[in-house]
Amino acid sequence: MQDECSELIDRNYPMLRISLAYANQELRPKLLALYGLLGTIEQCLYHASDPVVSNAKLAWWHEELRQAKGGKGNHPLSLQLNSSGALAAWPEALLERVFNLATERVEALAVNDASGLQLLCESLGLIHLELEAALQQVPVPDQKVIRQLATSNGLMQLFRESFKASHTTYYWVPLGDCARLGIERLQIAQNSFRTEIRQVFIDITIRILDQKRVLQNFALLTELPPTWAARCRHWLLLSLLHQRQLLLLQSDLAKPGLTGDIKRCLQQVRMSDSWFAWHSARLLNATGKASKE
Repeated sequence: MQDECSELIDRNYPMLRISLAYANQELRPKLLALYGLLGTIEQCLYHASDPVVSNAKLAWWHEELRQAKGGKGNHPLSLQLNSSGALAAWPEALLERVFNLATERVEALAVNDASGLQLLCESLGLIHLELEAALQQVPVPDQKVIRQLATSNGLMQLFRESFKASHTTYYWVPLGDCARLGIERLQIAQNSFRTEIRQVFIDITIRILDQKRVLQNFALLTELPPTWAARCRHWLLLSLLHQRQLLLLQSDLAKPGLTGDIKRCLQQVRMSDSWFAWHSARLLNATGKASKE
């Protein structure tokens, strides 16, 4: 199961190969189990042939985790979640919200405008943070920089789920953006590399990331409680890596001759990502020290 889980994580969370090295040794088994679960939930959405199958798979997994909490789980992943201690760290209400959010995305209503997409991305990103923070029994502070990073993570998830799916509605692309560029969501699904369609993704990424806010992130990190930032350093680093990944994707989409696979772009891990993570870890350590002084 360990190899299967690692492959699953690589397909859905390639940046975890880098970020996991900065997590505490005792936390790593729990993180592997967590992101194995998140990857499994994503696959229920983009691997299934139709919404009925997706809903059935999500319901099965939700029930399997309930059984596993009572010591009756059968799947290797639920056993790993149990043995690592991850499953015990999550209250049933939190798991209920995780699966409710996934179910809502199976046959989601169209997002009308930029604020609707912003809220959707934030909710997706924050639930992942809640799961990871619960592994160390720390609350999630309501601070601007955390919401910004969570929103970037949510957009990354929507990109992954959509570009990997055989049949997708791109429900999350705001109707306002489609109207402005004179396209329909069906056209996006048919050819996501047309110039005006790529412009939609560029505009969305620019809006969600907001370049000025990205540049301010390390300054804003000094506002976080130092103990919380230290304990949740893995999530912070992974989130910063995802922001970098989105910025690079934005740059790729702007290239006139782009004919490659966006899925491949999302899957790519560069040597420079490792350097960025190392540099970010140093800055996080520095901001933590500055907060204590």
